Amino acid sequence: MPRILLIDDHAALRRGEFGHAPDPQQALELLRGRKWNAALLDLNLSGRGGLDLIRSTKSEQLDLAVLVYSVHAENQFGRRAMRAGADGYLTRDQPPELLGTALRTILGGSRHLSSDLAALMNNLQGTEQGRHHLLSLQVHRLLASGKSNADLVRYAMGNGLLN
Repeated sequence: MPRILLIDDHAALRRGEFGHAPDPQQALELLRGRKWNAALLDLNLSGRGGLDLIRSTKSEQLDLAVLVYSVHAENQFGRRAMRAGADGYLTRDQPPELLGTALRTILGGSRHLSSDLAALMNNLQGTEQGRHHLLSLQVHRLLASGKSNADLVRYAMGNGLLN
């Protein structure tokens, strides 16, 4: 059974989950304390921003699958969340059964994107220049967090940044 960390400041959403944290600080403490397969993350958190938390969660556990579950429309934060390292983005106005589908998708190693967000991401990554820019940003972020060369290669290959 996968281990999923829910990072959300709404208590009603945290009940009954495998692990939960109401704020970024507690989320990072939980990430340091045990191995997780996925995190379901809200962008609206007290203190540190959700986009920064995505980067931090990936720095703590490189292979952690992160699904953003947000009230914000994809055109507002979807691309930014994916560029920060999220593996999927789902708005809360979607049918509830999509949440399970999205989690299974990211746990399987694929990205969960709506067709609209995929089109936005393809516009960013579609050119060689866009792919190199994205890879450069990720490499700098991972190097700054102390990751090894082997970690960098695994990350880039696992996220389709290297062929």
